[in-house]
Amino acid sequence: MSPRESHPRGLARFVGPLEARVLERLWQNHPATAKEVWLDLKGKHPLAYTTILTILMRLKAKGLLTAG
Repeated sequence: MSPRESHPRGLARFVGPLEARVLERLWQNHPATAKEVWLDLKGKHPLAYTTILTILMRLKAKGLLTAG
């Protein structure tokens, strides 16, 4: 069961939908660079690389990620 399925509203209850997708990607294949996350997610949704950078910075500011 993915983190999103473990609760009716899943991760989106605590973070935005794109933030939830990024976190799920990192939980599945961690650690990862911003480019690796972007390459994995852009195939499913049209995303700019800078969008992923912004999401990663927001998640770090929220204390949900650390930079390594």
